[in-house]
Amino acid sequence: MLILTKSAFALMIGLIISAIIGLLMVSFFKKKKIFQNINSDVPEHNIKANTPSMGGLIFLIPTFLITILLLITKKIEWSANLSIILFVMTAYTIIGLLDDIISLKNKKNKGLKTSQKLILQIIVAIIFYVIYIHFGSGTSEIKVTLLGIDWNLSLFYMLFILFLLV
Repeated sequence: MLILTKSAFALMIGLIISAIIGLLMVSFFKKKKIFQNINSDVPEHNIKANTPSMGGLIFLIPTFLITILLLITKKIEWSANLSIILFVMTAYTIIGLLDDIISLKNKKNKGLKTSQKLILQIIVAIIFYVIYIHFGSGTSEIKVTLLGIDWNLSLFYMLFILFLLV
């Protein structure tokens, strides 16, 4: 099967599973009254009233389910690059989850401070960079074949990764 067809099929499966899990999770969170806390001082926040919290799980769970399915059916193979992608996605989901849990616990629209989120995201990006360069198929080159561009960014690649992920 062509790679484009496989990719489109995986995206469709992901969309369907995300929609199903999303519906189940939204219903569950509504029943448990797990909603975004709104800042009453900011009128624009009123639109977030009754919005269920912890939405990142709607993307993480299907990704793992599809990955496991594709691994079992041998449509993909486990690799360092796959591990890195799942690590980054999980780490950023955990940061969001932690933010939501703190906000729900305090019953205020104040979870992690902006500086705390930024520091955690930078740490994840640095870990990604180190693992990618040392264990993945990492290279510090950026290639744009169409334009004939081939840059070796060396250590500036880490700054590029930080900018990209954070």
